[in-house]
Amino acid sequence: MPSPINVDTLYQRLEEGGWEPRRLRNGYQAKCPCHGDTKTRHLYFREGDHRELILHCFKQCEFREILAAVGLDWSPLASPSGKDGELLTWVYRLANGDLQYRTVRGLRWEDGEEKKYYYQQRWDHERKKWINGLDGVRRILYRLPELVHAHPHQIGLFTEGEKCAEAVVACGLPTTTTAGGAAQLSQTADLTYWLEGRRVAIFPDYDTAGVKYARDVQETLAAAGIACEIVRIPGYEVSEIHGLDVADWIEEGHTMGEVVALAEEALAKHPLPRLVAAEDKNEPS
Repeated sequence: MPSPINVDTLYQRLEEGGWEPRRLRNGYQAKCPCHGDTKTRHLYFREGDHRELILHCFKQCEFREILAAVGLDWSPLASPSGKDGELLTWVYRLANGDLQYRTVRGLRWEDGEEKKYYYQQRWDHERKKWINGLDGVRRILYRLPELVHAHPHQIGLFTEGEKCAEAVVACGLPTTTTAGGAAQLSQTADLTYWLEGRRVAIFPDYDTAGVKYARDVQETLAAAGIACEIVRIPGYEVSEIHGLDVADWIEEGHTMGEVVALAEEALAKHPLPRLVAAEDKNEPS
């Protein structure tokens, strides 16, 4: 069995590979070997409270792929404490850019399989730290500052989950979602507020829960008078669980231009709305 991987082992492999790791006050930073950083150090890693390896790439490279890129096998990483490495973090900010909360996706190795898990943390403005749970926190749309400052005639893209939202950001259109998927949709009090006056294309996950989420979003927006349609991705069929999504479609080789074309086609029957600048709105109380 391979030796357990720790921070020192990873640091050594990164150094040997020329990925220029360096120590920070609270961890380490290096160029990511997975997507091939040339200038910026996008990889962050540290030792967790239970001596587990915490590893995160700000370009969203996968945990095991990063390790594989430096010749390490991630399977022995399951720690005796049951703690696991953090993979991805998605931060929710108010319209003015202030931190509100974040979703963290982790990955655990259990019974010979990798299993994802999620948790959420709120930002404590007084203590300047993340606190587990969203008790008392107003739910907001993801990438809200970007949505607020986008031109009102630009189509808004609404996905299920932050991973898909980030996957389509490069198309240049304002992109959003809600934390916690369908389970927390109804808790997003200002779901329609920032989307008023904008046409919205909804990209569903192609499974039963994903389609329900998309329909719930459509019904909520339509009830507020917002022009919206669910986008049909060619060739995708609905499965009971673990359906495909727009991120998978992009990974298959489809371009950002094709994403935009799907959104425009879905909304073709809706005329451009009158100009109302979202940035002129005040934050809902």
